[in-house]
Amino acid sequence: MKYKIVAEAAKSPGEALCRVADEEQADMIVIGSRGLSAIKRAMIGSVSEYVVRNSGRPCVVVHQKQLTDSL
Repeated sequence: MKYKIVAEAAKSPGEALCRVADEEQADMIVIGSRGLSAIKRAMIGSVSEYVVRNSGRPCVVVHQKQLTDSL
């Protein structure tokens, strides 16, 4: 598997991710998610949701592992 790490300054991280993926001709985008509730996501937005909806590349969203109280 080949990968490349790129730093990009932009106002919108989602737009930057989609642009760099296109410029680099990425085969896939892998992005993390904090698991925001629907209300928080609607208010502040979600970078992973933006990328999935606006990228022409296949995307994989990795959700944050939830800790349980039984530890």
